[in-house]
Amino acid sequence: MELPDLEHVRERLGHRYEVERFFQRGGMGSVFLGRHRTLGSAVAIKVLHALIGEEGADLVRFQREATLAANLSHPNIVPVFEFELASDLAYLVMPFVEGQTLAAHLRERGRLDYHEVRELLAQVAAALGFAHQRGIVHRDVKPSNILLESATGRWLVTDFGIAQAARPGDTKITRAGEVVGTPAYMAPEQATGMVNVDARADLYALAAVAYEALAGEPIEILQDADEAARALGSARPDVPHRVVKALTTPLALDRERRPASVARWLDMLAAAEGRRAGRWWWAAGAATALLAIGGWWLARTPELVAASRTVAILPLAVQGDVRDLELSHALTRAFEDQLRWLPEYRIVSSSQLQRVLSERFSVGTPFDSLARFVGRAFGASEVLSAVVEFLPQDRVRIRVDVRAGAAGQTVRSADATGSLDSLSALVSGLVLESFAMNVARELTGWSAALPYGLNAFREYVAAEAAFRSGAYEQAADRYGRVLALDSTFAMAEFKRMLCEVLRLRPTQATTSVRTALESVRRFRDRLDPTTRALLEGYELLVTEGDLHGAQEAFQRIVERHPNAVDAWFVLGYLRFAFAPLLGQSRTAARYAFERAHALDPNFAAPIVQLARIAVIQENEGLARRYMAAYRQIDSVSVWAELTGMVDSLLYVGGRAPLAVLASFEQRPSAALETIAMAAGELSVRPTARGIAHDAIAALWNRAATREDRAIAFRLRMASMLGTGREATADSLLRAARRIGAPQEEVDQWLLLTAVTGTASLGDLAARQEAARRLLADTGDDPTTAWLAARWFRGRDRSAVAGAVRRLDALRRNGAHAPLARSLRLDLDALDRLAAGDTAGALERWRVATARYSIKDVLFGPVGSLWPLRLAVAQVAARRGDVDGVVAETNSFQLMAGFNDQVAWPDALALRAEALAALGERNASRATYAALLAVLDGANGARAALRDSVAAILTVGEEGRR
Repeated sequence: MELPDLEHVRERLGHRYEVERFFQRGGMGSVFLGRHRTLGSAVAIKVLHALIGEEGADLVRFQREATLAANLSHPNIVPVFEFELASDLAYLVMPFVEGQTLAAHLRERGRLDYHEVRELLAQVAAALGFAHQRGIVHRDVKPSNILLESATGRWLVTDFGIAQAARPGDTKITRAGEVVGTPAYMAPEQATGMVNVDARADLYALAAVAYEALAGEPIEILQDADEAARALGSARPDVPHRVVKALTTPLALDRERRPASVARWLDMLAAAEGRRAGRWWWAAGAATALLAIGGWWLARTPELVAASRTVAILPLAVQGDVRDLELSHALTRAFEDQLRWLPEYRIVSSSQLQRVLSERFSVGTPFDSLARFVGRAFGASEVLSAVVEFLPQDRVRIRVDVRAGAAGQTVRSADATGSLDSLSALVSGLVLESFAMNVARELTGWSAALPYGLNAFREYVAAEAAFRSGAYEQAADRYGRVLALDSTFAMAEFKRMLCEVLRLRPTQATTSVRTALESVRRFRDRLDPTTRALLEGYELLVTEGDLHGAQEAFQRIVERHPNAVDAWFVLGYLRFAFAPLLGQSRTAARYAFERAHALDPNFAAPIVQLARIAVIQENEGLARRYMAAYRQIDSVSVWAELTGMVDSLLYVGGRAPLAVLASFEQRPSAALETIAMAAGELSVRPTARGIAHDAIAALWNRAATREDRAIAFRLRMASMLGTGREATADSLLRAARRIGAPQEEVDQWLLLTAVTGTASLGDLAARQEAARRLLADTGDDPTTAWLAARWFRGRDRSAVAGAVRRLDALRRNGAHAPLARSLRLDLDALDRLAAGDTAGALERWRVATARYSIKDVLFGPVGSLWPLRLAVAQVAARRGDVDGVVAETNSFQLMAGFNDQVAWPDALALRAEALAALGERNASRATYAALLAVLDGANGARAALRDSVAAILTVGEEGRR
């Protein structure tokens, strides 16, 4: 059947979309452009060519494209909003991407420079890696399915119509021997119709795309990697040979010779480019300073006014029975006085204009003509005109128009009526409505809430400026002054709280975040709608622990308000800080940070995050530029100090790194703790890990309070166990009382290692006593109740019941309710596992690890739920489910929480074995090598594991020779 014409599509979809025009025709469907009738957003409507039932495979592929894309929420994947099947029409709706395909881009521009191809690969690989982690293989990666968005420069992957999803219930659309895809980009196994095509087919296709983008022509079909390298080297002699070699490695005809994943391929490219591996604490502190989860997102309003703004006040027009002409003069002065409260506005007063205007214009000249003249003659960007009407019973009405100086037309209006004795309040309200609110709306993306009164407004802007420059103490004081002038202004309460949060050390975020939320909830009804939506997203994060839900909430806000700088920032920070738990790369946050930075270049927070991402990507030039830009704005905060330290340690060279190390004892605790977080990152070099351990030692040496000793003790224990120094950890634990470690911290480590099987610390008697003390604990931390319940399983039924009752109470209304819920589900899972219901146990663990107690993730003993994730991997290993082992151990490769490292020896060993069983030899060796690197100084029981891993690597190397 022919494609329905435009009018038919309009008739069927007109209730939801305004279908504007036909756009283009594709192989399976044709695309129409339109707009959502309610939201006004531009959409692309793809309509299937054939009637339902005429082409079964096409319909399945069409529906597959909708289903898969709708469930892949990634900044480099074009989503699908809606899919509909009707008797004579099948269509799906996507956002309209203004731009062009890579195919069109190459036709217009010719081949690309290497740095452009590298950026393309980074973004498309991030999208494919995200899909691959969810068992989805695209199978049709090609230039025409990669889009370049004009406004952002973002590369997007589209068309999942022939994707293969390895998940229960997925409908197969190909049979053995049936070929789908585009020949020029198909891997050999796909071209021959193999059924078990995996992610390496997409890797092949993406490498073929990169080849074409560089060479200017497609790769020859069935050309092996070595031949491709020679051909590309000839076509692009400007690209180093080692880079060309790495770039073409995925083009191996034998898929076993290709890198195991797109991430591994990008690592190979980075190594070939000679980038420094200096990722440590900036990649490591991924969730560092958890204080910034909500921390920055309402923590700024862009600068509310610009120095170039000039407002001129025309002489007022007076109507009604004017008994006292001084009143009109008083009103003129009132407007002048109130407008001067607007920061950095230049005021041209009515008296300055009066003489010039009376000489040039007659009485009754229209305001728009006067405004145009004043705009030109006095350089006024805005001209205020007002009509004052005196009413009976000593009342007055004031109507205000704000006109564009150059054009003279009205851009804003306001009016107010009140008694003569309320003139000051009337004028103040009019100036707020006609100036301050508009400016705030322009630069934040919505009608932001403002304090009552221009004096309070001025203090608020001063507080914002201090906050943006990192002067948190000064900002907190200024927000306090705002509240003194307007005690009902919720935003100042919220932002003053954020100042306190941002001044705290990363390990102390738990209490501050909880306090933050409680302090602002009281003012919920006084927040503007969009700010309230941000607060609701924050509550999803903190109260419910729903990372994915919060990400979707913030995404919806930036879609509605694309100029909302603070919402862009919090979306980026969420994606950066919790990338491992969201199942995505940290670099996926870059676009959101870039949007925030582009909207407000003087907002410091996105700049430091972009610097961190540049460090992770080992882009020295970009990292140093961002760090220098940050220090121009903020020279006083902990982040400013950290940027200087990182610059010296990574890039300056000479004696600079030694000088930084020597200064550790004098550095702020917050800076040292952030550096110490690097010890929890798997990918750091040994030298970087040593620096992190130096920071931990400095924190221990200076620990003066009980809280300081608890923090330093936890840092030391986790880093020792993560690097296999079990004997050293045992000695530290036995000496804990003598060195001043808090008893509850010692008790938790005694039981935590025992119940997870990660180490054997202390003796049985010490563990029994620790369990009794934790059982008797009445605090609000669910970890103690969970540890007691885990320990007493099979030992003391009544003790388990008591611990469970406490967990149940905490999961209903405790400060750490999401953690309590997850730990309670862990106990259910263990019960099911003991009863032989493995499937039921895995389901309980799946539900448990879908939510997180955000306050506890970074530094809580089990806040990242690493014991649960490890348990699932161990169960998968016992069942022989090697794919499950690989999937469940993936999150241990990036730091979700500092204490994840305790599981490294077990999790990485399981992962390496599973990869070997899957035949992914290179990936297995890489995992063993990473494990051996962290176990270099292992002692006690872990020394045997280190020696075993070393032997495996040695045998493998001999086999390769």
